Amino acid sequence: MTNYLETVHRATIADVTQAAQFFQQRAGVAADRHDVSAASDDPRLAAFRLFLSHVVLEHGELWLAEDEAGITAAALWLPRNPEQFGPELTRVLLRELGPLPEDVPSSPSISGENTADELASVTPQLLKVAASSRAQLILTDVLLADDIAPGSPEGADIVRSLLRPVLSSPQYSRFAAISVDPDVIVLLQEFGVLSLASVPCGENSMAWMGMADLSRHLV
Repeated sequence: MTNYLETVHRATIADVTQAAQFFQQRAGVAADRHDVSAASDDPRLAAFRLFLSHVVLEHGELWLAEDEAGITAAALWLPRNPEQFGPELTRVLLRELGPLPEDVPSSPSISGENTADELASVTPQLLKVAASSRAQLILTDVLLADDIAPGSPEGADIVRSLLRPVLSSPQYSRFAAISVDPDVIVLLQEFGVLSLASVPCGENSMAWMGMADLSRHLV
């Protein structure tokens, strides 16, 4: 079995293209995580690359797990009050891409399975709650490749290995997390993330928010 703990690392600018491809593939935009050139001309992919480069890498954190074929999982942490970077990102998008098609937002939201219309509509509310809590980072996405379930032993190990570097870092002590995946929620609770709120998200789903103050705990 692959030792995923050896392949987990914090993303750098060199990872942005492949990471954006992975997120968009999970959102159904690109077809194959093994082909980083797929959908390379899609303006949504270009906009998301800029979002990762100018907001996530500079002000938040992105952690990746990889195997020999490429990225298998990702955990994306936004900074507190991410909306403050909207005007800056809009300027960058206009400078780099010019006017965007109407179906491409000027401030891209997080991609992946968490971009269902219902969740997209409640995420701004949850981000405001997270910001008011003084959370230093907000976990908005934990995504795994299609063939890995977060509830499986392998998937759970990968998710833990993605979360541990941030949740155990002395640089941070207060966190918020948003998820619609019950298996990911259970793993977050293992790290001391406590339930704060749940918001209806579509007919059969709930958007869960958790908070943690780990300043007195060792992960």
